[in-house]
Amino acid sequence: MSDEEEILIPNEQLRSLGKSRFAACCVTCSLLITSIVCAIVIYLTSNRAVSELKYDSLWFPSTGSESCIRLIDINGDGLDDVIVAVTEVTAITNNIQHDKNHSSFCESINVEVPCSGIVYGIRGYDFTILWSFRVKTSIFEIVCDAIDINNDGHRDCIGAGRQGTLVAFDPRIGKLLWHNNKIKSKHSLWNFYNPLILPVDVDHDNINDILISHGGNPTIPSEVHERNASCLLIISSRTGNQIGEPFWMPDGKETYMSPILYNNSTILFGTGGETVSGGLYGISIENIIKQNNYYVTIFQSFEKGVMVPPIVLDIDHDGIDDILVSCFDGTLELINGKTMKPIWTRIFPGFEFYASPGPGDFNSDSFVDFMIILNHGEWDRYNYSEILIIDGLTGETIWIKNNTFGEFSSPLILQMTKNGKYQDSFIYQQRGQIFEKNHSNTSSILFHGIGLQDGEIYKNENLVSLNTNYSCDQFTLNGSIVNIYLTNIEETRLIGLIYPPMNKENNLCSDYEPMERSGGAIGDLNGDGIFDIVDITTFITKLTSHNIENFVAHSILTRFSLNINKIEIQIVANYQKDISNKTIDQNLINLLKEKISFPTKSINNKNLYIISKQTWNSYLGRLSDSHYYRNI
Repeated sequence: MSDEEEILIPNEQLRSLGKSRFAACCVTCSLLITSIVCAIVIYLTSNRAVSELKYDSLWFPSTGSESCIRLIDINGDGLDDVIVAVTEVTAITNNIQHDKNHSSFCESINVEVPCSGIVYGIRGYDFTILWSFRVKTSIFEIVCDAIDINNDGHRDCIGAGRQGTLVAFDPRIGKLLWHNNKIKSKHSLWNFYNPLILPVDVDHDNINDILISHGGNPTIPSEVHERNASCLLIISSRTGNQIGEPFWMPDGKETYMSPILYNNSTILFGTGGETVSGGLYGISIENIIKQNNYYVTIFQSFEKGVMVPPIVLDIDHDGIDDILVSCFDGTLELINGKTMKPIWTRIFPGFEFYASPGPGDFNSDSFVDFMIILNHGEWDRYNYSEILIIDGLTGETIWIKNNTFGEFSSPLILQMTKNGKYQDSFIYQQRGQIFEKNHSNTSSILFHGIGLQDGEIYKNENLVSLNTNYSCDQFTLNGSIVNIYLTNIEETRLIGLIYPPMNKENNLCSDYEPMERSGGAIGDLNGDGIFDIVDITTFITKLTSHNIENFVAHSILTRFSLNINKIEIQIVANYQKDISNKTIDQNLINLLKEKISFPTKSINNKNLYIISKQTWNSYLGRLSDSHYYRNI
């Protein structure tokens, strides 16, 4: 068996794409010559899916995205397809929510103004758009394959996001099943976070219902610490109606955290924000339903909140789930599920948690470790970031890497074995191609979501107009590139590079920089038996992120092969004026290869195997529930 064959993922439906698309032709044709032609076409189509489409991209001009990506089989061909959401930037920059014509358009499709959010279903092997529909505004949480809402025998999806946007839809046809206008306690400026499918049917309609957190007001300046209390809401899965009254945060704080199910009867929920203290609490589902304010405090912070969902896992193999808490103030704590006492605590002074940790066995000791990303500085300015591997048993650092820019995307884990033991790798985005000794004082002021949110205060400090002249050299371009790395504690491989929209007058120049808010996903999209990494990246105009008149954004969906046996430079690049016409400009890529030196190191693949069923292959894990399962 060759090295390449050794890491192929078992897949009974290899080349099913070609077979499914031409089966009808072969069945109905009676002449031998026609059958031969069909067979040739099948072979060529299958070969194309395997050999030519190793990586691809799809631009969404004038849009931004902070959406997670979910991979499911939309069209029934046995291959992974893509569900992702974007937001039209023109709805922000042109203030069209106050335009009568646009309001009429939103009304005609029965979607709240500004109806700027768009959800897409995209065929995985060639990035053809299968369907799309509009929602009120930006969706960043999507849960699929967890519940059958319309009772048709197929799983449906729920999407949640900014300004009270919450929808349920059928992913096979892209049809809305219900949307947020049925939620009586909805606040028009607050967010909805990752929906949790409860293990109970609250309204007795033969389908389990939804628990969701509702809060986070981007219009309040960070220095204002008095905030309105946020809440948990129970939503009918069947109708989208609110069930009962809101359960308000018992400490009177806001929330940005998705609720997490623990031991099938307890809900974990967090409070506080970037500059507001909070904690992690536990409460029974029954007490939420009955509005009983009986809860337990699991973790408390006196400066900043718990915004990132905890990870639930059995670290010590005692049959009881433990809890990993990452507080925004840079505290990482592993809590014993039996005693609810800390197993260990790490504090990283001067750092903040914005991304969810990634669990995996990185040092081959049969215990789960954690890959974390920390940003140095304070919201809304970060100087640099650190990527670390924390030993799950001791809390000690076993691997560390610095980056000159802040990072916000949560990592993905690629589960692997070597010599019969686990040796997982992790996949993460990193801005910039050159590792510099001096940190970059990153800069631009950060903001919630895509552009300024409705009512958010303009941050006019250090604004630079698009007409301002500034140096456009390779260092500037370097800060605009998004790199995707596959790493274990022994070695690192650059998987793919995503270039911003390029300036044709200067091939090493771009007016854009990445705004990384989205989470990727791992799956086999083209049926070749080798996993791919799918990601969506938004590029915004440099130095103008808070000047609403000059704000421009474009998003790009990318797919790179994770074939660890081959050394292949996978680059996505296009000129700015061509982003709506072509996905990849090969001439530009060849030019970049001539002028820039790219690393071509492969992972040492001897006795290294990729596991066929992955646990942490998308945001909050395969089941979107922040639970770590070694085997599924």
